[in-house]
Amino acid sequence: MLSDFTAKCNATADCLSLLFMRQAQFIVTGLQNLYFYVDSTNFTDWIPDGIKTTVCDVSPIGFQKTATGIMNTSAIQEVFKRIVTQFSKMFERKAFLHWFQGEGVDEDDFNVSEFNANNLCDEYHIYEEAEIESDEEGFTSGNEPKGQQP
Repeated sequence: MLSDFTAKCNATADCLSLLFMRQAQFIVTGLQNLYFYVDSTNFTDWIPDGIKTTVCDVSPIGFQKTATGIMNTSAIQEVFKRIVTQFSKMFERKAFLHWFQGEGVDEDDFNVSEFNANNLCDEYHIYEEAEIESDEEGFTSGNEPKGQQP
């Protein structure tokens, strides 16, 4: 039952954003109301123990168990890329720009924001491509011995 519950928590269909989680690196993960095993090979090297858990004994009405996962994953770059693409199309036509200029936002602010969003995507891409190394004793970045599960 716990393994089914864990699988449902990690199902792509249950995510709030359209992401391809299997191709992503998990940078930080927090999960409430659930103890579960996370494949440590999906974690980046510099945050080996980035899991925080909280247990609440009271479930919402109508549910036996619930879980909320808060994950910082490199897959979020897909969402940022979609936003930048949509923004670029609108900004090219200067759609709605007059509303922002009326509030004191300069056109250069939009250019800087677009540049920053593209840099953010590039940074997540670097972490996605990062190699996960193990030390001499066979420990991966998730601090679990290779081939063993807790």
